[in-house]
Amino acid sequence: MFFRLLTYVFWGWLCMAMVAGLAPILHLSVLLPATTVVLLVHLAFSRWRHLHWGLGVAICLGYLEDLHQGAPIGVLSTVYAFGWLALYRAAGRFTVVGPGSTLLAVGIACLGFDLATWALLSVLADRLGFGHAALNAALGDIGWHLLGTLLFAPAVWWVADKLIHALDELLLEEPVTVDGGRSGQS
Repeated sequence: MFFRLLTYVFWGWLCMAMVAGLAPILHLSVLLPATTVVLLVHLAFSRWRHLHWGLGVAICLGYLEDLHQGAPIGVLSTVYAFGWLALYRAAGRFTVVGPGSTLLAVGIACLGFDLATWALLSVLADRLGFGHAALNAALGDIGWHLLGTLLFAPAVWWVADKLIHALDELLLEEPVTVDGGRSGQS
């Protein structure tokens, strides 16, 4: 269990570092993907039902994202924590099967996380010393952020699947598929 969580955190951190490193080279500023949101959706819908451990991963990824983006420490950690709770609840009601529903789930989550981040920063704007005009301008770029996330989501999801499957084989655990079934069942 611990190694599965560590795999999510390590893959999330590596994705953050790749996005931060490749953005200046590719001259991208708005079209950056939210790879950590993709990983949280993957974790929530993997039917690996551990609320508290998943919450720990969400807070850890949010903290790392705060550090990478230079955001005020705790903003994205808070958004990711509440976002994880919403994803966990949604995963109890819905199933993600196939690429279409995967992209839909990632898109809804990304939009929700972006709007929650905007709302939290709007509340804290005066205390943090920046104006609401900058936040409102950033709100217009949510569509581009969503597009970038949806373009990168299949690759991030696929690598997460492969890493978790390899880890399960290494630890001789029965792999759990994203749709909730066991790999040994027919």
